[in-house]
Amino acid sequence: MRQLTVIICFQFIAIAAFGQIELNLYFQSDCDQSVVRLEFDLIGLNDTITDIRSKNGIAMVPSTGKYLLTAEHTWADDRIGFFSHFIHVSDTIRQTDTLRIP
Repeated sequence: MRQLTVIICFQFIAIAAFGQIELNLYFQSDCDQSVVRLEFDLIGLNDTITDIRSKNGIAMVPSTGKYLLTAEHTWADDRIGFFSHFIHVSDTIRQTDTLRIP
């Protein structure tokens, strides 16, 4: 039983040390209150600067910390809006959030 406990503890430590954080973001428009999923870029502002690109609105972040998010949205009348937000990733496995966009 003790060996099984040691193996399970080691697996959790390995996952925490080498795992990535899944960041799911949704964006809510201030104009029409619609919620959309957009592609976005993240720039890590921690010890080392990292550049991360989302895929299908999901980004895999290497660690918790502060990130600069940039994205663009094409409105129904073909206007393109660019926006950015500072976000803080604090969960160690998965984080889901909805950001308001102008």
